[in-house]
Amino acid sequence: MQWIKLSKKSRSILAALAEGRPCEQILAEDRTVTYHDIFHAAAEAPTRHWKKKSAAKPAGQERHSTD
Repeated sequence: MQWIKLSKKSRSILAALAEGRPCEQILAEDRTVTYHDIFHAAAEAPTRHWKKKSAAKPAGQERHSTD
């Protein structure tokens, strides 16, 4: 497996996204960042970067136990 080295800009964008900041805020904080930079950083991010949360069930659906 080949590791991809992320640029400093991509790492800072990913950190901001992981904190929950919206794209507009990221763009406002750094005028050198574009929407393309944000989408590129997200696309090249290794999957281990993102903290996974279990999907919530839509309203009205009950969770059935198999126990």
